[in-house]
Amino acid sequence: SIIDPILALLVALFILKVAYDVLRKSFGGLVDMKLPDTEESTVRAAITEHFGGDVVDYHALRTRKAGSQRYIDLHLVLPNSTSLDEAHRVCDHLEQDIESKLGNTSVVIHVEPCTTECRQCAVSCTMRDPD
Repeated sequence: SIIDPILALLVALFILKVAYDVLRKSFGGLVDMKLPDTEESTVRAAITEHFGGDVVDYHALRTRKAGSQRYIDLHLVLPNSTSLDEAHRVCDHLEQDIESKLGNTSVVIHVEPCTTECRQCAVSCTMRDPD
């Protein structure tokens, strides 16, 4: 007579666990959630691949996922001598690079000029002393 309540309790706990898992997965598709760490590291790697050429740095990286669509926005720091055409070209290339690696992705990039002198920077710009 004790086995029935114990089995009923185990079945109830199993049902609650399955319900929790289903709700957690479906809730993530309904509200915006941060991209998984693996996808975010893919984004970071795509950005850092452009370092040393035209890109000085980046910050304010924000990622989210709503349903199957990914949204990424970031601030990209370029040398202050970069023309508008060059900045647009760099941003287009970076957007295409990220979108090709992740798919279903919308990328928004805010460009900022480099305003600090940095000796470790591989980008040649007018902000650095020509030592």
